[in-house]
Amino acid sequence: MTLLDAASAERELPRMGGKGAGLWALSRLRASTGAEVPDFFVVPTDVFTSCAAPLLEDARRAVQHARARDRAALERASASLVARARALALPDGLADALADRAATLAVDSGGAVAVRSSANVEDSATRSFAGQLSTEVGVAAGEVAQAVRRCWSSLYAPGCLAYIAEAGLAIDDIAVAVVVQRLVRARVAGVAFSARPDGALDEAVVVACLGLGETVVQGRPDVDSWVFERAGSTWRATIGDKRRRIVLDERGGERAEEVPVAERVAPSLDDGERARVLALVDAAAAARGRAMDVEWAIDERGVLNALQARPITTLPAGGACFFDRANVVESFPGITGPLTFSQARESYQHVFRNTLRRLGVPHQTLLDEDATFRSLIGYVQGRVYYNTASWVRVLSLIPGAEPYLKAWEQMIGVSSKAREGTSARAAGVLGTVRTALRFLWHIVWLDVEHRAFVRRFDRAHAQVMAADLAKLDAHALIELYRGMNASLLDGWEVTFLNDGVAFLFTAIAKAQLAKTGAGPEVLPGLLAADGELESTRPLTALRALAAELPPALATKLAAVVEGGAFPPRADDDGERAALSRLDDWLRQFGDRRAEELKLESPSFREEPRPLVRLLLAARDHDVAALGARSGARRSDAERQARLAFAGHPLRRLVAAASLALARRSVRWREASRLRRTRGFGGIRRLFVELGRRLAADRVIAAADDVFFLETDEVLQAIKGCAPPDDPAALVEARRARLAAWAAERPRERFATRGIVAAHPIPARPAPSAASDGELRGIACASGVARGRALVVRDPRSAPDTAGRVLIAETTDPGWVFLLAPAAALVAEKGSLLSHTAIIGRELGVPTVVNVANATELIPDGALVEVDGSSGIVRILAEPREAREVA
Repeated sequence: MTLLDAASAERELPRMGGKGAGLWALSRLRASTGAEVPDFFVVPTDVFTSCAAPLLEDARRAVQHARARDRAALERASASLVARARALALPDGLADALADRAATLAVDSGGAVAVRSSANVEDSATRSFAGQLSTEVGVAAGEVAQAVRRCWSSLYAPGCLAYIAEAGLAIDDIAVAVVVQRLVRARVAGVAFSARPDGALDEAVVVACLGLGETVVQGRPDVDSWVFERAGSTWRATIGDKRRRIVLDERGGERAEEVPVAERVAPSLDDGERARVLALVDAAAAARGRAMDVEWAIDERGVLNALQARPITTLPAGGACFFDRANVVESFPGITGPLTFSQARESYQHVFRNTLRRLGVPHQTLLDEDATFRSLIGYVQGRVYYNTASWVRVLSLIPGAEPYLKAWEQMIGVSSKAREGTSARAAGVLGTVRTALRFLWHIVWLDVEHRAFVRRFDRAHAQVMAADLAKLDAHALIELYRGMNASLLDGWEVTFLNDGVAFLFTAIAKAQLAKTGAGPEVLPGLLAADGELESTRPLTALRALAAELPPALATKLAAVVEGGAFPPRADDDGERAALSRLDDWLRQFGDRRAEELKLESPSFREEPRPLVRLLLAARDHDVAALGARSGARRSDAERQARLAFAGHPLRRLVAAASLALARRSVRWREASRLRRTRGFGGIRRLFVELGRRLAADRVIAAADDVFFLETDEVLQAIKGCAPPDDPAALVEARRARLAAWAAERPRERFATRGIVAAHPIPARPAPSAASDGELRGIACASGVARGRALVVRDPRSAPDTAGRVLIAETTDPGWVFLLAPAAALVAEKGSLLSHTAIIGRELGVPTVVNVANATELIPDGALVEVDGSSGIVRILAEPREAREVA
């Protein structure tokens, strides 16, 4: 009879059982991880099958007792089976062979070894069988044969038999191999998971305890744990109070001992050790092609030992989805209604397909990828996410796109994790050249195409806004919506191509600056616009209106804020002229407001009081100062760039051309965003009217209920082109679900596999405290400012922001009215080309984005310093101290 070990052939793996096969696989990773696998050998499964054959019939009956929930009969049968298993005869010579091999292993571990079960159903892809079969530590070499029998007998314990019955397994199919392994005198040991067992695939977990790893396995609190966030390559630590540890007893077995006070609250792993453990579990996961957990130990020499590896069976299996709020949160913050999501989903689908058509992707390929286009954005717990795996798949259809995917990820602010396993379409040199020429053509003609799109859109938008909707029936309203929707989507790919130009040439300029050693603060200053952006025109116009506001009318408008009628009565020509200008502003910019792309959000035309509040506050703002700070910082950045490029004329030329194209695209990007806002405003106007019709005919209870339906559901209810359903019941169910989701805190970025709706969404972890009062993010608009923090969660109810440091999860274009008078801006989301960054540069407001958990870590009212050049945010004083300083 042959014992198996790490040198056995791969074909022997089925005879080693789960643990044995895992150790064999781990032994192949030593070169890449530096981790040792303690020497081991395996008593194969067929030895158990042969020796335990006389017990099989009684074992079947015992499982039947377990299925029948007959506890007494199960315990009687189990006791008999365990006793007989411990007395089983071994093949001739096996006991001596076990003692000899074990003695060799035990030379370096005090004469003792570990004896572990390794059933063929343990550590499998679907079942761990964790804790059901026995493991013994500190077994003397001469006792190994009896320990093997005890391992076998643990299959017949009442709990194990009940597990087998509950799992629907046949005991005939279970065979128990046994691993005999050299003991590791561990200084620290634990378990590492390549993904969180609760479902977060983009986080790894390392758990450690002092001494042997039993403390971790037992789930005791005497442990340290670290969570590794892969997207940001950061660790979150929870250091336990490690009062005791399990060590090997010189007399055999294990014993507990007290931990010296100085070691109790010190981290059990240093940074290097933690990184080595992470590399080990990641290598194991890569080798198996699925998420794994690995038991490990670091011995007294500092050597990392891999003790066991098994798949994480609690995780869903199947295709991967990577969800990321990234900069989509600027457009759809917080909870978003089904009507808005369905409109957004159609928009992304339509625009991406048209963009790829322009770049030469074949028509049949576009048809084949229809499901991918429909899944570009996800709807998870009422929030809109990018499904970045779909984005990468779609962009990879463009011939030769691979070199540009990284630039896209950096500029849009998403994780590169979604790109793993996906490669760009093989195009060859000719295909890549064709794509480059098409893209170059669009760069040259972008101005013409953009202006043509604007003219076409403005005509359709004007038609919707001029229509007397009350005089149209529901079917005519649908036709008007289809025309408005077509004007918004057909040709909108021009704006997406423009975004590509902005991303590409910003990346080129960034690379050229990096080669000169220029500081990170230079590029944001150089990206400041040449002239006023379309996004700031509503603010400029509002401030001009505020400067000319008659005092008596201002008093009347103050009464509007308190609940008075709008518009107030005008008593003279000056007031009538001011109200006329305000009406003109509403016609032109009335859709620009916070959360402006949410169809459920009323516009300033429908709810003017927030606008009136902004108008009155703007009287104290200096119109002439708008952009002055930005111009000064642009000049300073240009001076630094000239110094950096001195002696590098070619790099200076490439950077200057790239920056010119990037700034042009940023200017057009902001202009297109304003038209997108107007387009969604026109669509809202149509659906509000459709909601009134549905409510009047008692299809839904109230007009605003329309926002809880999808666009197709509204159209189908009117056209009768879908199976009968109850829209009112759908509305009530979704209203309740969205209310419940509003209280949840799902992660901003997560990965999952299989059916998304079948598994819980991982919750956002509690933030770690700022180190030394400092937080870091991406520097987007230079300058240093101090002020008291104003944490804004709902911009519609924000107080006066003058001189305050705004702290927000994100901003959208409608925040421009709040940003202008602020001292600085700190946002949790964003990138160098996000709207938050662009407006910060335009207004000359020091801006730092991508500051994790800023709204939770910076207290409202605290004294804060924002360095928009370095990306550092400092908390100088807590709220009470800040008030005393003020």
